[in-house]
Amino acid sequence: MELSTCFASPEIYYSLACFTYILSGVFGAIIRWRHMCHPYSEQGDYFYPARRQVTFFYGAVVLQFPYVLCPSDPDAWFFARSFGIIFYPICFAVLFFRYFRMNNICNIQGLNKKAPLQPTLHLALSSFDCDVFLCNIS
Repeated sequence: MELSTCFASPEIYYSLACFTYILSGVFGAIIRWRHMCHPYSEQGDYFYPARRQVTFFYGAVVLQFPYVLCPSDPDAWFFARSFGIIFYPICFAVLFFRYFRMNNICNIQGLNKKAPLQPTLHLALSSFDCDVFLCNIS
């Protein structure tokens, strides 16, 4: 075991783990896009309305590929760490509204268009540090 850590840094293992995560996401996206069970395949949009969005969200983990290429870069590491914090709340909000057809239940038109905006706006506003703005004022 000591021999393998002598020649490789821990970042290589993290990079391979991220690459495995990306491959599994792409594989899941391909399976989700191509496969529907037989009795539900005739009316796929009715039985699984969020299939296209789920396919996109599975495949969007490819955006973490810069970390695979440069695992020791601090910017790539920061992007890989913050990707899930920003990405998954948006995914869950969009899929929730799409799957349960909230615009039909609540009689609100255009809710699916505004659904990604709400968690993004909340995260953007909550991530600002008030000390930065206060230091510039004084």
